[in-house]
Amino acid sequence: MKDFFPILKSLKKQKIAPILLALQVAITFMVLVNTAYMIGERNKKMQRPTGLDEANTFYIVSNFLSEPHQVISEQNDILRQIRGIEGVVGASALPSLPLVGWGRYTDFYLEPTGNSVGFGGYLSSDEHALKTLDLELIAGEWFVPSDILETNKEGTFLPSQVVVTQALARKIYPDNWRDIVGTTLYFNDAPHRVKGVIKTLQNAWQFWSAVDATVLASVNEAQPTSPSHIAIRTQPGKLEEVMNNTVDTLLKTPGRKIEKMSTMNEVRQKAYKEDLATSKILTAIGVGLAIITGLGIFGQARYNVSRRTQQIGTRRALGANKWDVIRYFMVENAVVSSIGVVIGLLGAIILNNQFVELMSINPVPLSYLMIGTVLIFVLGQLAVIYPATRASRVSPAIATRGA
Repeated sequence: MKDFFPILKSLKKQKIAPILLALQVAITFMVLVNTAYMIGERNKKMQRPTGLDEANTFYIVSNFLSEPHQVISEQNDILRQIRGIEGVVGASALPSLPLVGWGRYTDFYLEPTGNSVGFGGYLSSDEHALKTLDLELIAGEWFVPSDILETNKEGTFLPSQVVVTQALARKIYPDNWRDIVGTTLYFNDAPHRVKGVIKTLQNAWQFWSAVDATVLASVNEAQPTSPSHIAIRTQPGKLEEVMNNTVDTLLKTPGRKIEKMSTMNEVRQKAYKEDLATSKILTAIGVGLAIITGLGIFGQARYNVSRRTQQIGTRRALGANKWDVIRYFMVENAVVSSIGVVIGLLGAIILNNQFVELMSINPVPLSYLMIGTVLIFVLGQLAVIYPATRASRVSPAIATRGA
């Protein structure tokens, strides 16, 4: 504490260099905290579960060969062939899947002419989809074969049984999400009775605020104007083998084409490609700023040592030991860092408020500000320790020579 006031006096005399260093620390703190928070938010977003057994699931898109009124029968035949392949756990025709970027969405109503109570993604499905997608049923019941309606038109217009995700149930019944079981939801002017609730199933758009709000309808749908989309789940370790065998099986039919095939891991990588790239860029910016600031502190401390060699020698001659000299420079750095952190705290909060308004993210938590403060202090102390150690080696005789 005895060095504190002399340090303040010294900083007051120097003015420009400490102010510039404090501003550099402030900018680094401000950017680092917000960058770390944005990286954390993106990583959380990329790690959200889709609800599927992603490691063992893929989808395949193939053409129809039948007349329009026969496409349902053709699709059912395709499904029977796929389910007969060794290693297949389940197969279902689904017009969309989590994160694929294409699908359907709708508004939900509790009354035919009432106000919307929510919105989310729509999937037609069948009695096999629970096993195919490895979904977790947490309330009510799943579809039975007698629930399934078959159509060669868009299924959203057919009154059907539906199963909803817990996220959608919570949105509609925030006090007790289980109350949704047995109620009727209206969308596209048709009534749909809620039969059950599943824990998680994301819909097609990872960037959407309602990505976790999904409804599955008991509709086996095959439209002659669209290809057949089939999701397939395999036994662990059998994914590649089943994919090859599925292609071989389907191509035995003359005229059959495989328009697309992709694993869910590939779907996830593609969906979050931009988020991953942004995280890498933000990480590089954060690391670069930390290095630049560390070098700035190091350079400033080294300059101070060379400029104050005689002063250090005088202190040594008056009885200051090596630790006293090291402590002086470390306290000096802590004072400058403190000024920078205070300015940086205000800047970080202001910058984060702008991000909240422009990007609709949550405010930066207090924990990030606290961790950022600690890291800035640690960075400063690490950067100053070598120049301070060199200063402590200055001989007391330097003062005599100067005299």
